[in-house]
Formats: sequence, C-alpha cells, structure tokens
Amino acid sequence: MDAETLRVMQAPLRHQNNRDSDSALVTLKAQSRISEDTSCQLDTDAAEDQIASLLKPTERDCVVFQTLKHPRVFTVTRQP
Repeated sequence: MDAETLRVMQAPLRHQNNRDSDSALVTLKAQSRISEDTSCQLDTDAAEDQIASLLKPTERDCVVFQTLKHPRVFTVTRQP
C-alpha cells in the first residue's frame, strides 16, 4: 500500500476523531499466564473489525509479544 492510499483510507477516521476524540478510544483488558504455552485473552466491547485491525500492529510493535515470541538467550557471569 502506498502512502496516498493509506491517507485516503484514514481520512474518514481522522475526520471522525477530530469531531469526537472519544470515538478514537478503545478500552482493552488483557489477561495472560506465562507458561510453556503463553496466550492472552482479550475482553473488550470493540467490534470484530476493530479488533482485527489492532492485532497485526500489536503483534508487530508490542515489545512484550516480540520478546515472548523470539526470546533472547543470555547469560550472567561474575567477574572475579
């Protein structure tokens, strides 16, 4: 997608958000348990299309998600 196509797609949302900034807010609650199989459950009143549009950027940008998905191997040593 090029920048102009994205601007055109975002224009109605920007217009709505400029008129009513509260319409841009989505309250999310997440719950998770770290174990061998880590998962999160989402409790929200958001519509399915809103949730779907949030998942990809969240998976891409969430530092916690990326850390769990691609854990770093590190060691701690003590210098005598």
